[in-house]
Amino acid sequence: MTSTRIAPAIDTGHPSSDALLSIHGLSVRFPHRAGGVDAVTDLSLELPTDHVLALVGESGSGKSVTSSAIAGLLPASSRPEVSGSIRFHGQEIVGSRDKVLNSLRGSRIGTIFQNPATSFDPSFTIGNQLVELIRLHRSASRAEARDVAADWLERVGIADPARVLGSYPHQLSGGMRQRVMIAVACIPQPDLLIADEPTTALDPTLSTQILDLIDDLRRELGMAVLLVTHDFGVVARLSDSVAVLRHGRLVEYGSTVGVLGRPQQEYTQRLIAAVPELSADADRGDRPHDDADSTTGTPAPAAAVADVSKRFTPNGARPGAEFAALRDVSVRIERGRSLGLIGESGSGKSTLARIIAGIEPATEGSVTIHRDGQQIEIGRLSRTQRARQVQLVFQDHGSALNPRIRVADQIARPIRRLGVVTSGSAARRRSDELLDLVGLDPAALRDRYPHQLSGGQRQRVGIARALGVEPALIILDEPTSALDVTTQDEILDLLRELRLTTSVTYLLIAHDLAVVQAFADDVVVLDRGEVVDRFDARDFRSPTRHPVTRRLVDAVLPPRPVSR
Repeated sequence: MTSTRIAPAIDTGHPSSDALLSIHGLSVRFPHRAGGVDAVTDLSLELPTDHVLALVGESGSGKSVTSSAIAGLLPASSRPEVSGSIRFHGQEIVGSRDKVLNSLRGSRIGTIFQNPATSFDPSFTIGNQLVELIRLHRSASRAEARDVAADWLERVGIADPARVLGSYPHQLSGGMRQRVMIAVACIPQPDLLIADEPTTALDPTLSTQILDLIDDLRRELGMAVLLVTHDFGVVARLSDSVAVLRHGRLVEYGSTVGVLGRPQQEYTQRLIAAVPELSADADRGDRPHDDADSTTGTPAPAAAVADVSKRFTPNGARPGAEFAALRDVSVRIERGRSLGLIGESGSGKSTLARIIAGIEPATEGSVTIHRDGQQIEIGRLSRTQRARQVQLVFQDHGSALNPRIRVADQIARPIRRLGVVTSGSAARRRSDELLDLVGLDPAALRDRYPHQLSGGQRQRVGIARALGVEPALIILDEPTSALDVTTQDEILDLLRELRLTTSVTYLLIAHDLAVVQAFADDVVVLDRGEVVDRFDARDFRSPTRHPVTRRLVDAVLPPRPVSR
């Protein structure tokens, strides 16, 4: 297949005889959403057997709606109006009864969901859930099903399947949960695998492993893969062809090499241009001046982590069998600057962030906030006092906001409860000011609920809420990993502007090294709970970098076409 310029709403005619999946004239409308929403309009695509097709586009482009329609998972509560045709192995999916769809889902159409943490029942072990799945699709005793489950966990790269089978979902790392999710999708050996953002928020080395695992299983089982993603590195690594969607319409369709290497449409060109790349010499003009201490002449810290260690005792472990998540970690976060914290999954990044925020106590060591000439130890503060010093902006902008509270109150309530202002009217005025500060229209959005906002708008509300209590430090925990490339660019620009206008200090935790390089001033690398590297963010590719840093850099997926 070569890159072809295809007009929106193209008619592809009759399905090809070798097409596993044929979509012809698909339209999906949600009439009961505000004003009615045409999520997909006259979409026609084909997916041959043993082929990987990537659906890409900004938030709201129709990617997830299309994949949900294929699997028959459109939310009934939204009363979607679906027209056109989706044929799988020649069988029509649009308008099919639940009994037909249930016979396809899980067995012939498998799905890897974006957030594996919400895909498992937290009250049952992984073993129980896998055993029930296997017995649903084949005749087997519980013992036989458990053996099959253990075999599949080994196939997806889990070295200790017995421990994982006995674990609950929350006891596994993100990478482990994603591998189990892949096993769940592939155990029935489906003909079609829908992979919805399969590497979101995974570190570069783990992302590469997961993509290679999906590719190996695709070849072994003879599956076709529909890849839904906003990550062009993932597209370049895994897909054979690309369909670019915008506002529910097909904009460009062709081979991965053709579309990424020679995009024909201006929209596709703009998407690719917005992708940050890790460079050898990142010269940024927005680096703030060092706020040096007048007595020592050294840059003044906003926060200082001193010899912090954290040990956990796993559930059911014998006394004294402790796990060291952090070992003697010391880090300075300089005032008015941005520190990037990176490392592979399980390196201790999230544990350190929770300790800095006062959510988790350190086993040893201390975290001190430097503010207004005072040194404040986080571990000695009350919950309210800690919230005034350190705020967080989370990765999942959807679940970070209370779905039952309007936007204005999401911001105004903590402002008043934490004593920044004393009256409700002052808190509401401040809420409007903050919405305006983060680029949102207060009059249009203050009375909306989170589900009525786009992903980028929800993340802006989260930033406004964090700024509202005037903290000394804001921890950004993967703030853009779930956003498309253009929205990510907008959010990063907003955070940079806020840093320059408010002198706020950031701790950025991210797996996207290009984002870290573009945003952070300094970088600290954790590995197995220890600091192994510290450097200026412009020096990612320096030959003096630690082997762990070099391994992370080498695993970064370039958003360039790769001949397959």
